[in-house]
Amino acid sequence: MSSNDITIFPSKHKIVIRDKVTVMYGSPNEELNSSNTRVRRTQTFLIRAPSASSVVWPGCYGEYDIPSEIESDCILAIEPHTDASRTKEWPSPQIAQSVAGKIRIVNNTSVPQFIQRNEHFCRVRLTTTVDNAPEAPDNIRDLKTTNYIDTTHTSHFFKQVSVDPDNLLSPDLQTKFNELLRKFSEVLVLILKGIMGQ
Repeated sequence: MSSNDITIFPSKHKIVIRDKVTVMYGSPNEELNSSNTRVRRTQTFLIRAPSASSVVWPGCYGEYDIPSEIESDCILAIEPHTDASRTKEWPSPQIAQSVAGKIRIVNNTSVPQFIQRNEHFCRVRLTTTVDNAPEAPDNIRDLKTTNYIDTTHTSHFFKQVSVDPDNLLSPDLQTKFNELLRKFSEVLVLILKGIMGQ
C-alpha cells in the first residue's frame, strides 16, 4: 500500500489514492452484519522458482508451478514477495489465469529478471467475484496507469559498434545499418545488461 500510495481510514469509511482521489465506501450507519461489511477469509501462497536458475527477459514470461492446494485452473492475483532480496518492480501486481497447475508471469519491466533456483519471488491469492459490487467512481477510472517500461532511456551503445571497419559496404548501406542500430539501441542495452549480469 505504501508503494502504491494508498491510505485507508476504516473509521471514516474512506480510501485515499495518491493524495488525489478520495473514495467513500459504505455508511457509518450500516448494520454490522450487512453483506457489505462481512469479513472474508483470504490466504496467500508463495510461488517458488524451479530448481534451476533462469532469466526472464523484458516482454517475455516465466512459467511456474502453483501450489497443489490451489485449484489447477483458476484466476489468481499476483503480487511481489517484497520481503525477499528481489527488486520490488517485478512481478508487478496483476491478475493471471492458471492453466493445468501452471501460471505465466510476464516481465513488464525494462530489465532482465534473474530468478535464483527455488527462490520465493511472488505471492498469489485466489480471487473472488463480489456480487452487487458498486461501479468504480469515474475519478478512479481516470488514474493514469503506471508505465513499467522506461521509454525515456536512450542509449549510445550504437555509437560503439563499428559497422564496416574495412570499408567494404557502400555509404548507403553503412547509413542504413547505422540507422538500424540507432533504432534498436534500447534492445542492445537490454542484451548487454543481461549478458553482463547487471
